[in-house]
Amino acid sequence: MLKKMGIFIVVIMILVVGVLVYLKINPPLDIRGLGSNAEQSGNITSYKGNPFVIVAQPENNGFVNIRLKEVLVNSYKEPLKAELGVGRSNHMIMVKQALGNIGEDEKISFNEISEYPISPLTKVQNEQVDSDTIKHYGIAVFHDKKINNLIIKYSYFGIPFENEIELNED
Repeated sequence: MLKKMGIFIVVIMILVVGVLVYLKINPPLDIRGLGSNAEQSGNITSYKGNPFVIVAQPENNGFVNIRLKEVLVNSYKEPLKAELGVGRSNHMIMVKQALGNIGEDEKISFNEISEYPISPLTKVQNEQVDSDTIKHYGIAVFHDKKINNLIIKYSYFGIPFENEIELNED
């Protein structure tokens, strides 16, 4: 009996370690697109009070919800503001919406970064055009200096993860 219990514990430990290694190698959060305002891309000189804006479009490639915890910029500095945009129509969340130019048909709102979980995308959600299901997410980040990197801290299955995106186009 004791031998069976020991084997069971070893098998469970191997499974847990295997799942953790798999999640670290294949993190569930993927950034499928980035957008920035003209100041960020260097086309216009930034004036005081005119922040740099980045919108990252996250996608959950996992099986359960992702919870955003924190968004940082430029080597772990707090941005002026970070919001999670949620879209309930087929409109992607872009910089123009983050800056307040939202059309009536777009069904987009901006919220605290941890207010909504990022759900895994299912085939049914893709097919439902006129529903209240969240279809698109956008992480809008405002900062008073050019954003060189974006650090997104989140949890999946209660396990903390960190996704760093380099934005330098040198």
